Amino acid sequence: MLLPLISLIIVSCKSDAEIAASYQWKWGEGFRVGDWIQFSDKMEDSGYYLDTDTIYKNSLPIALMQSTSFHYDCYIMIITSLDGKEKGIYFEKGDAKPTD
Repeated sequence: MLLPLISLIIVSCKSDAEIAASYQWKWGEGFRVGDWIQFSDKMEDSGYYLDTDTIYKNSLPIALMQSTSFHYDCYIMIITSLDGKEKGIYFEKGDAKPTD
């Protein structure tokens, strides 16, 4: 009984950006920046990068991350277009940095 409570406290202590960077994401519905997103640790010429709430691809801002939340058995990430007019949903699909 105590273990689920501790797990909930640990999960709730992470910021949205930390949660987003910890997982791979699969597009679900709405606004889409790609089928799969995995954030890099640093901005590069290729790939996705998250800086606070701004999502970059190939070093160019492409979307804003609004929030992450846990539903049933996985996280969801809500993003919007830069102008805020379109909204999309991505589903967590595994750790971003698998361990051996």
